[in-house]
Amino acid sequence: MKHLVLCLAASISIVFTSHGATAATPPRALVEVDEAAELTAAVMRVAGYDEYMLNDCKAYVTALDSLLEPVKEHPAVELARKIRKSGIGYDAVASLALALEIQNDSVRFNPTLDAAKMLDDRWYFPTAERMVALLDDFYRTSGFHHFFESQKPFYAKAIANMETMLTGVDFKWLEDFYGVPFDKVRVALSFSNDGNYGMTLKGIDGQDVFSPWICAYNTDDEGVPTYHGHEGIIIHEGTHPITNPLIELYLDKFNGNSARTVQLREKQLARMAYASANTVIYETMVRACHKRYDLAHAATGADSTAVIDNLRRETANFLTEEAIFNALGDYQHNRDKYPTIADFMPRLVDVHNSTSPDSVYNALLSRGPRIIGFNIEDGALLNAGEHVLTITFDKPVVYGFGLGKIDGLEVPDTSGGPHRSEDRCSFSIGLILEPGKQYGISFPGWFGSVDHYYVPETVELRFSTLP
Repeated sequence: MKHLVLCLAASISIVFTSHGATAATPPRALVEVDEAAELTAAVMRVAGYDEYMLNDCKAYVTALDSLLEPVKEHPAVELARKIRKSGIGYDAVASLALALEIQNDSVRFNPTLDAAKMLDDRWYFPTAERMVALLDDFYRTSGFHHFFESQKPFYAKAIANMETMLTGVDFKWLEDFYGVPFDKVRVALSFSNDGNYGMTLKGIDGQDVFSPWICAYNTDDEGVPTYHGHEGIIIHEGTHPITNPLIELYLDKFNGNSARTVQLREKQLARMAYASANTVIYETMVRACHKRYDLAHAATGADSTAVIDNLRRETANFLTEEAIFNALGDYQHNRDKYPTIADFMPRLVDVHNSTSPDSVYNALLSRGPRIIGFNIEDGALLNAGEHVLTITFDKPVVYGFGLGKIDGLEVPDTSGGPHRSEDRCSFSIGLILEPGKQYGISFPGWFGSVDHYYVPETVELRFSTLP
């Protein structure tokens, strides 16, 4: 396996391997840049998959795009475009990418892994096999290995930064909370995909390794990801391989509450690529567990308040999350009765089934602030230059502010603000508008009331400027 590996031990060591060699003493975790995974991501990028179009590592993706330009019509790219129409994307790509290896200048399924068990259900196995064969040809035709070798200094810096971040993850707490060991962790870094995926490497020997695929965060002046302050990605993605299989064991016991959640929050969940009831159950459980970690590690009262703020904000979309979070508090206080999270699953199923999404949603509508107007009309045609945007709410807003994106439209530059009115029922912010632009701003649930309830609906504002 052509991997760049960094061992997380008392001291930092970087090892370049060709055949999967590791340190003599197994470390707590391995951080790798997986050549086969980066190759797969590159094909999806040139095929036009939006979630594989991250451009934060500018020098890296500039070199990558230069490599890909001559092979943008390769059969592997053509197949990637074709299967996109059948739903392949996001973590389905990751499930294939991490099941591969490169040996003797050839791409193949890793024979030590059970690829059939690893592949997402969106894959038809013969199609996956065809994709691997085409990736094999693409690898040599594109000269990808030369590119990968040339980027090793960049990879080494990113790996070192991830190792530093991982020292802030309390693996012991995670082991105690779930009641399972966290001793097999392999973090794969990627630099062109715009998402994090909690994958599990399924060994043919029955041994599983938790292997999150992590995208770039907080790049420095050299365009190298720093990952600082993003310990949560390991906690979040590390929970999926633990709770997802447990949920699958009980799928026939869950009622239609997650399906009802999808109906009530369809637009918001689709924007996050959570369109199915089962996916909502998986994500709700992970997010509730993650909040328990955050609360346990809150150093101040303000930190604890921030955890509850985030919980309420997420419950606006994952309507049973707060109830699951509260139930997990009972789990923590009754570990003699429930030694592991698996022992507590029947209770979590009951809590999910007894929590009415409609009741939660209606409570959010009544308690959370709502945007009732802007001083700029939707669809307005404005002169270029400086403007002030004022957002008005139906009740005081004391937490949060942000301008979100609308796909295909530009978010304007800002100048000054936000400024709250004395009664906190409006915000004003300066906008700098360029000529001949189509602008769009979304306002997700970032605005919180004094009792920590948030705007339940995303509101969008579109306008344009004269040439």
